[in-house]
Amino acid sequence: MQRRYSPEQIVGRLRRQFPDDPEMRVSPETIYQSLYVQSRGALRRDLIKCLRTGRALRRPCRQAGKRRNRIPDMINISQRPAEADDRVVPGHWWQRASENTNGLLRQYFPKGTDLCAHSALDLDWVATELNDRPRKRLGFAKPIEEIGPLLLR
Repeated sequence: MQRRYSPEQIVGRLRRQFPDDPEMRVSPETIYQSLYVQSRGALRRDLIKCLRTGRALRRPCRQAGKRRNRIPDMINISQRPAEADDRVVPGHWWQRASENTNGLLRQYFPKGTDLCAHSALDLDWVATELNDRPRKRLGFAKPIEEIGPLLLR
């Protein structure tokens, strides 16, 4: 949690590092529940800082069978164009990637932060932290783990 991985990233990395060890399996929900139960004690502020959203209270998950914010005439994701899967055409993914990156940066720099107040060393540290995060798109591998074999070709 100190590396600011999401519970889903933690679960993905555990499965990747220990594929044959069922004792190393846990669900993201279990991680969330343990954090919110523990955080009622002295660890509260430290744990809240580790959570990406920084919320002290948990929003309950939706109940099975109930959907909110239903989009009228919504097209199922399985019916999207093939270009969206391989990310060749800009626009199928650029916007969401930028929004996600902005959210990650907000963990380190709250909105309105003057980046001139930070040294190049500070900014490099944040870049290193962000680049060391496992990516769901890469099967929870880190980018450095995937680029190495590509550079050796």
